[in-house]
Amino acid sequence: MRKSILTAFLSVLALTGIFGQSPITVNTSPIAPASLTTCIGGTVNVVYSITNTSGSPLTWSNVTFKVQFNNMAFPTLIGSTAPTTITIPALSTTANFTVVATLPVVPDGLYDIRVKMYNNLNNAINNTSPVTPNQIYAKNPPATPTITPSGSLSVCNGSSIQLTSSPATTYTWSTGANTASIASTPTAVTIYSVSTSNNCGISTSAGTTVNVIFNPSISISSAGSNSICAGQSVTLNSSAINYTNITWSNAQTGTAITVTNSGTYYATATNACSVAVSNSIIVTVNPLPTVTALTSTSIVCSGQTVTLTASGANTYTLVTVGAFGGTTIINPPMTITYTVIGKNTLTGCTNTASLIQNVNPLPTLTISTSNTLLCVGQAAILSVSGANTYSWNAGPTTNTLAVNPTVNTVYNVTGVDLNGCVNSNGIMQNVTTCTGIENTNVKSVISKVYPVPSNDNVNIELSNVNDNSKISINIYSVEGKKVSTSETELNGNKTNISVVDLKSGMYILEIVSDNFKTSSRIIVNK
Repeated sequence: MRKSILTAFLSVLALTGIFGQSPITVNTSPIAPASLTTCIGGTVNVVYSITNTSGSPLTWSNVTFKVQFNNMAFPTLIGSTAPTTITIPALSTTANFTVVATLPVVPDGLYDIRVKMYNNLNNAINNTSPVTPNQIYAKNPPATPTITPSGSLSVCNGSSIQLTSSPATTYTWSTGANTASIASTPTAVTIYSVSTSNNCGISTSAGTTVNVIFNPSISISSAGSNSICAGQSVTLNSSAINYTNITWSNAQTGTAITVTNSGTYYATATNACSVAVSNSIIVTVNPLPTVTALTSTSIVCSGQTVTLTASGANTYTLVTVGAFGGTTIINPPMTITYTVIGKNTLTGCTNTASLIQNVNPLPTLTISTSNTLLCVGQAAILSVSGANTYSWNAGPTTNTLAVNPTVNTVYNVTGVDLNGCVNSNGIMQNVTTCTGIENTNVKSVISKVYPVPSNDNVNIELSNVNDNSKISINIYSVEGKKVSTSETELNGNKTNISVVDLKSGMYILEIVSDNFKTSSRIIVNK
């Protein structure tokens, strides 16, 4: 019993190296993918065995294993097939234990790798790691490549571009090429990418978009008809794609221009590659019709009509009146300006002509009577004004007319003014039998004249008058023209007047005082 305890103690002493010589030999051999090359993030399998070179068995309890990477890095331990208590008979070798660890992130290169055994206090157990480490080559997946273009990523239509990948071992382009650089002539917007690979993975670049600057195209249209009338304008609009600027043949720029002249207008669209294309449109400017308008007479009297005639177009419209066929009769109410719109139906162009139609007003005839109410047998003088010449329906053509009606009578007169305008008017001459006093302020007087005929003097005798009244004596021709006037005083109820200066004929003799008025016919015969 004491021997067994000593043997165990010696085993522990031998394990801890008290005697200065290791009683064990540790053998490790890594098993990794790709012939000792392991990808970063991959696993490393280390086969671990221990040989007891002593004459006594060796035992370890509560042990663990760790993988030491290049004396500094400790990969993550994934698992181990070794038991936590290991017993090795004297002069024997353990079975192979496999320790599995994950390779840490390190640059590509050759690294030392060891396996160590630790006690339950997480202290390394001496001499449990091989003297000579194993080695393993750690490799990263390839870096993400970048693409560098030979120039702008916008290429002219039909042109090529060279794309170069950052350095790598292998290249696989989206076009299928396997070289570091490719030259491509895209016909549309294209996204290019490149992938590189090794036995640890594949890395693909971000997509590089190459735009194609296509040739421009352009069309032209007019806002409305491109056939216009003189004085009008038309806007020409261009519609273009794949362009940077538009230039017109009249040196203007922009998508639209406004023109007023006939001609062919070109618009040229140019893109960033200086490729230019043009299109054209024809603008026609039609002349306006020469419209004339005349009336049959430039001056008319109010109420008269005139004929208006227009020419120089196909259709006509008289403003404020309406359409007419070139000739129309109008009745202007006053002096007025007429405007005719003439249209050329072939071109649609219109023009105007204006004329002033002068209208003279009709004369306003004013008629008065010397006595608004006659006694039967008395005479009155009708007077008219407002015109230049006159014509009474009773015959005379003067501005006065002597009348001696026996009943109420309407007398009409027609007047013509200096413009030749004619108007008419009439007056009612009232007559009474004078059987009673109709006006208390005027005496009823009957005159008696003799001899009839007379050649030198006419005697006048008044009834119902017996005073020395002052009277006026007027003599009128039958046309109403005053041919003589004089003033005298009655001698009782009688007086006389000389007619020696009158020509032979019939006259109206009128006697007027403040209290009465009377008239009679006289005849002069020489």
